[in-house]
Amino acid sequence: MNIQPLLQDITDQLKEAQIKLGFAPSTVKLYYTTAALSALTGVEGRTTEETAQALSALTEASSSGLGALQILPHGERVEITIPREGVRYVHEQVEASPFLLGLIGMFAGHHHATMQDVTALFESQNAPFIRRDMPEGSEFDHVLYFPGGKPDGYCYFFKEEMGHLSYHRFRPEDARHLLGDN
Repeated sequence: MNIQPLLQDITDQLKEAQIKLGFAPSTVKLYYTTAALSALTGVEGRTTEETAQALSALTEASSSGLGALQILPHGERVEITIPREGVRYVHEQVEASPFLLGLIGMFAGHHHATMQDVTALFESQNAPFIRRDMPEGSEFDHVLYFPGGKPDGYCYFFKEEMGHLSYHRFRPEDARHLLGDN
């Protein structure tokens, strides 16, 4: 079992939210399925209660700038509460990825991002990337990602509706079902 991938995922989610919405010195709650937590950490719990208990023991033994995480079962998911000091740590100590800043910047303000803009951003990273057009009727139109994980290890799914492009970011493990790579 390894808690570090979960701590990195929490940090990445907080940083993305802070780039999009700004910094607010408050606690943040994130929710994970037991399957996602198992993929991230190797913790094998049959119930959300068992998973939360196992993760609590792991986080107590680790040191992280995120502070003392509160991990509780919450229905079919596990709730992880990041304290204010952890949220502040990410804001002050974690550098934003230039790639993510560029992507989010395309969607900020009144600029209407296009797939051509997004593809150009991926091309500008000087790293191999994959662009797949999703089958007709899929939840998303396109997915782009860097197979080597550099400069970014996430899969970005894009959907154009009514002339506006939106994106969703998934860890590769969570993207498999969307890609049909089960």
